[in-house]
Amino acid sequence: MREDQRPDKVRQTRTEHIRDQRSRLQDLAEAAKQLGDFEHDAAAKRSSNEPESPEFAVLRQKVAKRLDMQMPFLRTSLADERLTPQALGVFHRLFATREFEKKAADSIAECADHLAKSIKGYTPYMGHVIQLFGEAFAVLEREANMTDPLTPGGEKIRAALDSAGPELEIFFSKANVPAGDVIKDRLKVLGLLLQIGDPTKTEWAIEAAAEHIALVLRNNEYVPHFSTTALLDVLGKQSISHMLERPVPMSAVTRYDVEAMLQDLRYEQARKVMASTMAQFGLPADEYTHESFGYHILDQFELIQKLESERPGAVAELHERFGIRWFTRYGAEVLKAQYDQRDKVDQKYGVFLAAAYDHNAGTFQKNDQTVVSSVAWQLKQLGYALRIIECDSKQEVEYYFGEFKKKYGPSRKASFLFIRAHSWRQHLEFGPDENGGDIDVDDIMGGLGAGPELFVEEPTFILDGCSLGRRGGIGEKASERFSALVFAPKSTASALTKVDITESNGRLAFSAEYEDHQDKKVSPRVYIRGRKR
Repeated sequence: MREDQRPDKVRQTRTEHIRDQRSRLQDLAEAAKQLGDFEHDAAAKRSSNEPESPEFAVLRQKVAKRLDMQMPFLRTSLADERLTPQALGVFHRLFATREFEKKAADSIAECADHLAKSIKGYTPYMGHVIQLFGEAFAVLEREANMTDPLTPGGEKIRAALDSAGPELEIFFSKANVPAGDVIKDRLKVLGLLLQIGDPTKTEWAIEAAAEHIALVLRNNEYVPHFSTTALLDVLGKQSISHMLERPVPMSAVTRYDVEAMLQDLRYEQARKVMASTMAQFGLPADEYTHESFGYHILDQFELIQKLESERPGAVAELHERFGIRWFTRYGAEVLKAQYDQRDKVDQKYGVFLAAAYDHNAGTFQKNDQTVVSSVAWQLKQLGYALRIIECDSKQEVEYYFGEFKKKYGPSRKASFLFIRAHSWRQHLEFGPDENGGDIDVDDIMGGLGAGPELFVEEPTFILDGCSLGRRGGIGEKASERFSALVFAPKSTASALTKVDITESNGRLAFSAEYEDHQDKKVSPRVYIRGRKR
């Protein structure tokens, strides 16, 4: 052989060698799958109290022995970038076996620095690497009973991922917007990064997760009906028909996916993801809000998607103009109407004032939304508009009352006022105590800023809270200060359940029904100009 032919021969030999190695890895992947199947069958027999046949046990042990002998080769392959993708496939299947999951985890940890290079280089299999980092980390820390500090292997994996942080931050940034069919996989990866990485070095991943969730909502690609609760119903064999009627594409991001990701995070991380997602739409991220209402924030996603898909920008606008934070309390149609009419000032109207704060989620019941929808529909038939505002303090109430006064002017005053808030006789709870969230009878008698000038003569107030109709309380004092007809519950635990509205001689006439905590109807106490009717 001539001298100038040797490089080609060497290159050919190396190519054949790599091809052989890849074929060997493919065989080992099949062996790992076979072992997983053996273990699954053996477990099924144990659960039914059936013995494992000797022949079956010998075959399983033979496959396990072969894999054990090949572990050095598998580790070497992980560190060889020409073989890494195929080696990852073998380890993926080894993690599905009980016998080799710990050995697989140790191998991944041992090769963590090399594998991190595949992340930094944005290789096609970087997602697979992060997935196996997650599986290895979970196995190692489970074996150590989640000790703090981490196991040596866990530390290696965390350090490797943290070293790739700058590259990952760029990859998951707005500069690399994903197609809809990969957002689900990206969210899973971001969840793993938050679980494994140093919390002080993964703040960017919280923001990235929120941006991805917001992107799904804006693109109308979120599936809210497929949730943890729905899945449990199916597993409980209650019903699967309602889910089959609305099949979910495999690539779709469902409520279950978001719930699963948040559940696996540290509490503070999950809270920040939800807060940041709300901030993507211009909504406040108050700590107390997310302390109390994690579940209801997920409910918000469905309403945000409906609004943004039909009225882009409506969520931020409704919050900025009216303080509305909790869209699920009112329903999409009511909110779309308010958004569409936000600049209209030539229509008669009234105000629905709701407390932003709700310490026990008592105002998120289906009945609460039903009452608002019914009121809005009746008013529409009579040519009136409903203006919903949410406030968390007396100052915010005074601000919006002042804004309405300026916007509508003296010739177009509000005809009525609904107030919905947790309460007791002389207090309305609009926000946390430490933030000055209570409104008391003295505030009512003070007029709440522009309040006395905002309403028509002898307006109607309908109060939805506890004990507000008692003598000397909010209902009586509001009637006195505003010369109003006031409907207010007198029981210590009650809810507004029905409102009927008619019009006579150019004025609205209201009737209100309440129920107590035992679902028993209770009559409201009615005040006229401060006097009990």
